[in-house]
Amino acid sequence: MARKRILVTIPVVLGGFVLVVCVWSYLSFSEPEADMRARADAIRLPSDFVLVTDKYSPGAMGLFGSLPDLERTYHAPWPGLCDSLRAVRDRSGPESGLAQPPRDLADRMCNYGALTPAGWRGWIRSYRTYDLRLYGREGGMLAEARHTLKADTVSLSREQLEELYPEMFFPPGHAKVTLQLIAHRWQ
Repeated sequence: MARKRILVTIPVVLGGFVLVVCVWSYLSFSEPEADMRARADAIRLPSDFVLVTDKYSPGAMGLFGSLPDLERTYHAPWPGLCDSLRAVRDRSGPESGLAQPPRDLADRMCNYGALTPAGWRGWIRSYRTYDLRLYGREGGMLAEARHTLKADTVSLSREQLEELYPEMFFPPGHAKVTLQLIAHRWQ
């Protein structure tokens, strides 16, 4: 009877150990993408913000690896944009030390940052906080920055360029808003 109990106990203990190792490795080495998207969706943005692009960059493992990053680009009306972004920052959490734009560009752009807590899916992956960064740029600034486009786009029409680079073209009086969430393990 004791021998039968040992033959049953050993596989159960080994199976439990393997299960714990598998769950731990999944949780500690997986990405917080679902949690970051849920957190970005929960941020109360003004109703006139129109989502243009949404991209997620996974973090790299290792000491000097990159951090998981979710970036969303919106079109929004320019008048009053900086006040709207400041209100979003104030609702999101304590202010982070994001640098303000230079004085000569302060009437055409604004930057705000806050530290917002991660959700439970971020916590189980050891991401405690997300660095929320909000950038607002007047639409005319982007037309001036067309030199950043690829060299092979010179022969393309405006409609083709708008399709390739939707974040570069805005209706008059609109701006580009970038919402960025960066996961941090150390804060």
